Amino acid sequence: DISWMYARHNSKYIHIIDARNPAHYAFQHIGGAVNIPVDETFSTGERKDFVGRIKSINEIFNKSGINNDDGVVVYDDGSFLDAARLFWVFEIFGHKKVSIMDGGFSLWLEKHLPTDNKEVTPKPSSYITTVSPARLATKFRTRLAIDNPYVTIVDARTPSEFFGIVSRANRLGHIPGSINVPVTNNFSQANGFISLKSDSELASLYSDLKVAKKVITYCNRGKESAATYFVLRKLGYDVSAYDGSWMEWG
Repeated sequence: DISWMYARHNSKYIHIIDARNPAHYAFQHIGGAVNIPVDETFSTGERKDFVGRIKSINEIFNKSGINNDDGVVVYDDGSFLDAARLFWVFEIFGHKKVSIMDGGFSLWLEKHLPTDNKEVTPKPSSYITTVSPARLATKFRTRLAIDNPYVTIVDARTPSEFFGIVSRANRLGHIPGSINVPVTNNFSQANGFISLKSDSELASLYSDLKVAKKVITYCNRGKESAATYFVLRKLGYDVSAYDGSWMEWG
């Protein structure tokens, strides 16, 4: 949370990562934070809804001065979605110690905590990037999951998208057999700020999911599903997010 972050934001043992766009970072950010704009972690190829290639992600991590055993805390503007997407990227590329600052930079400002406008350019690291297949679901894996009683597919989009009223892709509807838990159900909103619901509230929200089952999350492009992925990881589920999501499937 914010108080934990404030007490440690100058620690040399924690890398603070700002997932916002470069202009917002340049204007002001948490002191010592390194900017990794979340959109830079998407593929630059034809399918821009996919996560970036391993070489590209490795270069980003190296440039950010992160080592494999470092603790990482990610924050965004307060939406939670960009930070969650970056959390997922860190996890699928093998990082073990990564967390999210709930409330984001908006809450940091609301608490009148100190900010900086100096760009942080750390000494490049020698990060060794690996891929964790258990955290990334492909189209093939998701197709196999449809008829697998030991896997649940969770659609994090809106009900109108799930039920085929609107769609950002060419087709309407949802992946067969998937259940709809809109990503917004994971959050509480008070005084204009978004925060995660309590663990007990989140556990109740997903009470129909058996912890023994594997879970695949998806949305449109990969941010909402990453937030649901984070929540389910927090609750102890064996979960992966479908790279490509509805923009590929639909």
